[in-house]
Amino acid sequence: QTVFAAVLLVGAIGALLGFFLFVERDLQSWHVAPLIVLVALGLELIFAQPDFPAAMRLVIAVFVAVLCLPASLPQVTLRQTNVDFIAQRLGRDATAGDLIVANPWYLGITLERYYRGKATVITVPPVDDLRFHRIDQIRDRMVSAAPLQPVERSVANTLRGGGRVWVVGALHLPAARPEPLAPAPHPVSGWSEIAYTIGWSLQFGAFVRAHAQRVAREAVPL
Repeated sequence: QTVFAAVLLVGAIGALLGFFLFVERDLQSWHVAPLIVLVALGLELIFAQPDFPAAMRLVIAVFVAVLCLPASLPQVTLRQTNVDFIAQRLGRDATAGDLIVANPWYLGITLERYYRGKATVITVPPVDDLRFHRIDQIRDRMVSAAPLQPVERSVANTLRGGGRVWVVGALHLPAARPEPLAPAPHPVSGWSEIAYTIGWSLQFGAFVRAHAQRVAREAVPL
């Protein structure tokens, strides 16, 4: 049982790191969550041996809890988003003829949860299902030659009709439209979604700069 737990710990950590090296993706903190479960199971198997003192298990558990408390406590009281305030503002000021654009795309998931107004909500690039992270659709956009065409068409139609375009998130306004990245996998960045997200944001900002009569920043609490 102890040998199995040790192999589980080493194998799980090695498999996770090896997988991210293979797919050429950056390892983020949330990717480690499944690994934490396996590590906890492995440690449980090791410490649950009959010859391991029960009192020592309790001491170790208390020590780990006390050790993690200073780093965890501030995060418990920290507000994780202000999108609910943004949704309230949009619900009050955005009309049915306006367009709301979430940039980058994953901000649209939280916005969809809180926004109850009449304006249409789209994302950069467009994602049809905002209930959760549809990475499969983002992959489809990464291999597409013109993923922003629906967004640009909606923005142009809204402005042409006299409506306003509300951008939730980032709005970079480069003087010239940057060249789009080649369809994935990119020769340099490979399947990195971050590189494409940055490129889409810059292209969207250049389109807004070229078509909008006026751009203003709205203050939001927090």
